Amino acid sequence: NTASVILYMRTVSTMKLLLRVLYLVLLSALSYGQEPNSAGLDPCLPTQHNILQDSYRSTGYDLRATDTPKCDDKLKSGWYRFQDLNGAPITIPTTCPGRNRCGTVAPYWMNGTLPSVADNIISVQLCTKMKDDAAALCCAEPEKIVMKNCGNFYVYDLFPTMDCQRGFCAGNIIRCTVDQRSLTGFAPCTDRYPVLEGLPVLQGPLVYPDQKFEFRCRVTYNVPIDDGHRFEIAWTFNGNPDPNIQPTILADTQREAVLSGEQMKGHLNKDIGCQVRTFYIDTQDDKSPMRTTNTIFLGVKEQPELIGPTVRNNNKAFDFQCKVNFNSGDTDQQIEVVWLFDGVQDPTIVRRVLTGQDRIATLKGSALKNHINKNVQCQARLIFANGIQTEIRPSNRFFFGIKVNPGSLNINVQDTEKELTVTSTIPVVCNEGQDCCLTYKLSSSRKFVVTLKDTCKLKICSKDWDPDRKQAVFKITVVPFRNDVSSGNKQTTLSFESITLTGSGPYIDILKNHKPTPVPITVKLQAGYTCSLTGDPHVIGFDYPHTYHFYHVGEYTAYEVNDRHFEVQVKTWKCWRVSCICGVIVRERNSIIRVNGCARPGYAHLASLDIPYSLDKGTTVLRSTNGCNIGILLPSGSEVKIDLSWS
Repeated sequence: NTASVILYMRTVSTMKLLLRVLYLVLLSALSYGQEPNSAGLDPCLPTQHNILQDSYRSTGYDLRATDTPKCDDKLKSGWYRFQDLNGAPITIPTTCPGRNRCGTVAPYWMNGTLPSVADNIISVQLCTKMKDDAAALCCAEPEKIVMKNCGNFYVYDLFPTMDCQRGFCAGNIIRCTVDQRSLTGFAPCTDRYPVLEGLPVLQGPLVYPDQKFEFRCRVTYNVPIDDGHRFEIAWTFNGNPDPNIQPTILADTQREAVLSGEQMKGHLNKDIGCQVRTFYIDTQDDKSPMRTTNTIFLGVKEQPELIGPTVRNNNKAFDFQCKVNFNSGDTDQQIEVVWLFDGVQDPTIVRRVLTGQDRIATLKGSALKNHINKNVQCQARLIFANGIQTEIRPSNRFFFGIKVNPGSLNINVQDTEKELTVTSTIPVVCNEGQDCCLTYKLSSSRKFVVTLKDTCKLKICSKDWDPDRKQAVFKITVVPFRNDVSSGNKQTTLSFESITLTGSGPYIDILKNHKPTPVPITVKLQAGYTCSLTGDPHVIGFDYPHTYHFYHVGEYTAYEVNDRHFEVQVKTWKCWRVSCICGVIVRERNSIIRVNGCARPGYAHLASLDIPYSLDKGTTVLRSTNGCNIGILLPSGSEVKIDLSWS
């Protein structure tokens, strides 16, 4: 007989590098069928190998997030055979199972074919997949072992693995999923708990003719018989259960749970939902994960939209609309809409209840006579039987009136003019449909404080309405009088008087007695400068404190301001050996005042006062009863005093 020697050895270095374990096995002539182990005995003998009967070694045992990986780093070197839980022989798989199988991270599989009985002990290659990606090699870091076909089973000469990321695969029994169960945890498996068809469906609020309402939570389970299934349905309010509302248990053919309106009293204006867990009555402590429906808000969730004022019917009418953003497909609801004015309800304006698909309430403009200069607003809520009402949801606001900005006006000495902005958010409409106007006369409570530039009235017409901005805007320019000889503050009030309506009908009539709020005006004055011409004449100027003597005869300009179109001219004549002033002309813009004493020397009090044209508004001319003193006040604030004497 010949003999061959297979020498191999395994050691584990301190660097954890697996060198190889070399066995010295003396094999006698194979034809005699003797396959010795280290003691010269056949490894197929029951006493010469151990049995590994671990279900997790199956390729169908997937490693899950909650599992702790199994490993064979504590396995003793030697011969082993694999059995399933029933004692049937199984083998190391000859195809790559991939990672996270066989209860470990990187399982070993056999790269080759199983030997026949005649092959006796042969050397085979074990492989593992070390990287978790599709392109990674399935046969990384190959290992060599020996194995033998014992007829009805196989034995393998195994070794302890390098680390706890690796283990030996065997068998292909399939592990039950987390939603399945069996006595062994492996196939054949049954459902762990009843399986629903799709998600539960929430319906509501379902409103009945008597205005009572309810919510329903329905499940779909297509098993016509009672197989012990149960459905636990719990209601949630803003995601939280109510401990006072117990879950409903459905059995047999029951598929729907009901939540009544009376149970909802403490949960209005919340997101209503239902949660479902399933179980079998014989394992009622083992329930399925919670399945949650969509939620439905019990109330008007979104802010209603106030639209308007909108002009309609060719400038003959206008209205406001309250649009409630609520599912138009939910046609059995009743939505109450109430109108507010500065936050207060008007009992004469009846609330509106929207039904069916109607989601818009309308308020006619003709009903707003008593609500000018107020904020218009609407609010909406759902209403049910027994006085159950959801929370009020208010809309945006709209100021309905005529507003003057700023509400008061301060004019400083350096201001030549200032503007007031008048904004009307009331459409001017009438039965005639065009040329509908509202006219105010503007008046000041005190003269010689301010004047209005280019206008003395405010006219608001239908053509002025901007439908996009919902307003008509006007400018009023206020010009202060300037008193050059006094300082301090002067007050007046600009009022809107004498209302005139052009057009007729209920919509324009709401403006009949309305006047915008008067505007207080303060003009801050600073004492100015004076100049004088007297006698021969002797002249004292604004910026020259000394007297200047002027003895020429003729017509001269004494003072002129171009930007104000202001001018004072004097006429002198021969007076003894000098000259005297006998005439004065004062002009500001279109106002001209002439004082002429040149025709009758010695009769100063008889000097003529001539005003050839109409004076501008704000121009005042005063003369004393003896005729010798004349005062002229001009819109700019300038003042001219003329004293007539002959001496």
